[in-house]
Amino acid sequence: MTPREWKRDNPTRIDWAKLRSDERQWRKVLAMDAIDLQQWLERCEAVVKDFASEVKGLVQTDGALSVREFWELYAAAFRPRLTEQVVLCGRQKP
Repeated sequence: MTPREWKRDNPTRIDWAKLRSDERQWRKVLAMDAIDLQQWLERCEAVVKDFASEVKGLVQTDGALSVREFWELYAAAFRPRLTEQVVLCGRQKP
């Protein structure tokens, strides 16, 4: 991830990611630039709130709950309190 726009043509960010993936040091390598980050955040309001709370100086988004905030509200609505183990019961890890 770079907070700047990837302006190089040689390699492109996609080519760079493929080169890194081909090294087989990581299972999969993705390269994202500032434009990718902006588009992702525009589509995912809950992520914006988490991201804003992690990056100093950014204002949190009103009207959207982070994943953590949603879980806390949702789990607290059950008596006894809902746990992750109950929600994930019977699911296998990939």
